[in-house]
Amino acid sequence: MKKVLLLALALIIMAGFVAGCGTKAATSDTATTVRTIKIALPNNFKPITYSKEDGTLDGYDVAVMKAINELYPQYKFEFEVANKDVMNSGVQLGTYQIGINGMFKSESRLKTYLMPENNIGFLRVAFIIKEGTKPISSLDQVAQGVADGSIVLSPLNTAGGLIQILDEYNKANPQNKIQYTPTSEWARGTLYKEVLAGTYTAVFDLVDVANNTIASNKDYAGLKVSDTIALKQTYCIINKDETQLRTDIDAGLEKLKANGTLSKISVQYFGTDIWAK
Repeated sequence: MKKVLLLALALIIMAGFVAGCGTKAATSDTATTVRTIKIALPNNFKPITYSKEDGTLDGYDVAVMKAINELYPQYKFEFEVANKDVMNSGVQLGTYQIGINGMFKSESRLKTYLMPENNIGFLRVAFIIKEGTKPISSLDQVAQGVADGSIVLSPLNTAGGLIQILDEYNKANPQNKIQYTPTSEWARGTLYKEVLAGTYTAVFDLVDVANNTIASNKDYAGLKVSDTIALKQTYCIINKDETQLRTDIDAGLEKLKANGTLSKISVQYFGTDIWAK
């Protein structure tokens, strides 16, 4: 009888141990469930999104997204190179959940994607001109110069956000509009060379991208970045179905702004704190 009781007790203890192990395993599986989030980005947009010499992806937007990922262990952010067209269509279709590339918020983008309330950062915009040319310090000056022929503005990229700035100006100044030519075949390097050749007076571009491009290529020696015209907020785009992801990114950006992380990342990639306004 005593042996039977001891055997029964042993079986009960063993059953409890097995059940406990099963519970721990289940809990562990639940705790480590991680969803992979694919993020698309062009890699030729230094210092916003670019590939380093060793092939790793880097840039201000990349660093911000990595900092957000650290706040949310339920996600694993994976970055993938895609040109702008592929990124835009891929996020729309759900091939990618997020796209990053220093993008401005617009009505057309809000119809196609989700975008956070909080911005990732800011980008300065200016006109790229030849050294010795009169500085361009305002859009009013550009409108007058284009009208009287003293400024020949290069075409503007229909796929970029800079055209939005001129459209907003024209809407607010119907009697003093800036006439420009839109193009879907915009090429920074080609237009820079055409400014040097005298074909155009100025290219409307992003200050930090232009500074890096001019400094890293001797073919553009003789160009300079004129006065900053505007400071525009930048955002990521998110697939329309990813409402929770958008909420999490928004909250993450709010926290990173409050704790100073965004300022530190800005100094690292731009050499200045774009958040110190």
